Amino acid sequence: MKKIYTRTIAGFILMAAMTLPGCEFFEDCGTCEQVIDDGTNITYGEERLVCGDAYLDLLYSEPVEENGVTTYWNCY
Repeated sequence: MKKIYTRTIAGFILMAAMTLPGCEFFEDCGTCEQVIDDGTNITYGEERLVCGDAYLDLLYSEPVEENGVTTYWNCY
């Protein structure tokens, strides 16, 4: 009888752990891509999932302009 309760509780814990998302549950996450604009061409970098402080840093970062080329992050 004790084994049945132990297995049932273990099963519920396992199911709960499998249904909880990863970092999205505890902190802000989003998808960001780097955008490079040279005035005539706009190039988009590879999208990537970013979480936590790194996501907030990219989300609120200012565009950087150097030699007529503007680089910024597009997060959503």
